[in-house]
Amino acid sequence: KLNRNSLTAVAITYRIAIYCIACTVRGTKMSNPSQEEFDKKYITSTEIAKSLNVSRASVCNAVSRGLLPEPITLNNGSMTIFVREKVSSFVEAWRTVLDVKRAIKND
Repeated sequence: KLNRNSLTAVAITYRIAIYCIACTVRGTKMSNPSQEEFDKKYITSTEIAKSLNVSRASVCNAVSRGLLPEPITLNNGSMTIFVREKVSSFVEAWRTVLDVKRAIKND
């Protein structure tokens, strides 16, 4: 049975969802200290892939080949995150190799 309180909760949830979608479309982030702390400490395989302009599969392959430190897997492996501090030097080395390969290819 719906009452006034449950309808109000639905309306608030709907407004928050619309606000989140609008922020995403505009490219802005909602201020969330916990999320900001998480983002400073961890990086996802998708973020690494985007920053290197490679596929997420390439990042996963690099992990399985031992080229990146062991990640933290969530949701039965559907999400892969890394501790930024541990993976950043590996990512920068990979970026250097990719830059050289891409420069040679474009010559």
